[in-house]
Amino acid sequence: MLLVTQTDRLAELYGDRRAIAMLAEAGFDGIDFSMFHLTNGSHPLLEDDWRREAEALRAYADSIGIPFVQGHAPFSFRDNTPEGWRTNNYPRLVRAIEIAGVLGIRELVIHPVQFLPYKQNVETLHAYNMEFYRALIPHAKAAGVRICLENMWQRNRLRGNLITHSTCSRAEEAAAWVDELGDSAIGYCLDLGHCGLVELDAGSEIRKLGRRITALHVHDNDFMEDQHILPYQGHADWADILSALREVGYAGAFTFEADNFLRQVPEAVLPTALKLMVEVGRYMIGQIEG
Repeated sequence: MLLVTQTDRLAELYGDRRAIAMLAEAGFDGIDFSMFHLTNGSHPLLEDDWRREAEALRAYADSIGIPFVQGHAPFSFRDNTPEGWRTNNYPRLVRAIEIAGVLGIRELVIHPVQFLPYKQNVETLHAYNMEFYRALIPHAKAAGVRICLENMWQRNRLRGNLITHSTCSRAEEAAAWVDELGDSAIGYCLDLGHCGLVELDAGSEIRKLGRRITALHVHDNDFMEDQHILPYQGHADWADILSALREVGYAGAFTFEADNFLRQVPEAVLPTALKLMVEVGRYMIGQIEG
C-alpha cells in the first residue's frame, strides 16, 4: 500500500516543485496533488500552454522517483450558484481532470456540488449531482482518470453554524450514488475525518461501503471542527478504522490530508514533521496489511 500525502501546505510555502522534492526526501511513496490554486486566480496550469507545465511537473517527479498517485480538484469557488458552476467552476474541473491525466494521477477527488442546504434539498442536489458527474465521465475516460466522490458536511446557519450532514455524508447515500452512476470512471474517497463531524462511526461507514472505496483522506479532529490534524491527535477510533480497512480488503493508497498538522509547526522543523507523518503512516499501513 502506497503512503501518500498532499502538496497543499508545502506548495503554498515553496511552490509545487519544492513540495514534491520534500515529500520524496521525507520518504513518502507518492504525491497527492492539491489543485486548490485553480479556483479563481491565475496559474500556469490555467494558461493556454498548461500541458507543458504539467508535463514538466511529471518529468521532475519522475526524475526524483516519486509518482503522482492521487489528486484533489479545486472546490472553494466564489460563485456557487448554478450559473457560476456552468460558466466558471465546471470548466476548471475539466482542466483538473486533464491535468491529472498528464500527471498520471489515477484517483481524482471531485467534491459533490452542495450549493443548497442539504436537508431541505436532498432530491434537488441528487439530481444536480447525477447530471454533474455524468457530464464529467467522458473527460475522465479520455484522461484515464477515476473521479472520486467524497463524503461532505455543511454548516446549519439556523443553528449557530453547527456542522451537519450534506451530500454523500452517509454511507447509504454514497453507495447509492456510486451504484447509480455505475461507471468504472467513478470511485469513492472516504474522508475519515468527516465521519466524526456528522456523528458517524468511520469503521462502520467503511464496512458499509466496502470495495466501493477507491481512495482515502486520512486525518483526525475533535469531532467539532474539520481540523485536518495527524491521526492519534483527535477522537477517531483508529484501531477500529484500520481493522475495518483490513476487513474490506482496501488496497488503494493511504493518503494523508493532515496539512493543518504541518501548519502548526515552524518552517524550520517541517522536514522533521514530514518524517513523523511517514513513521505514523507506516505504522498504520502495517496494521491494515497485518
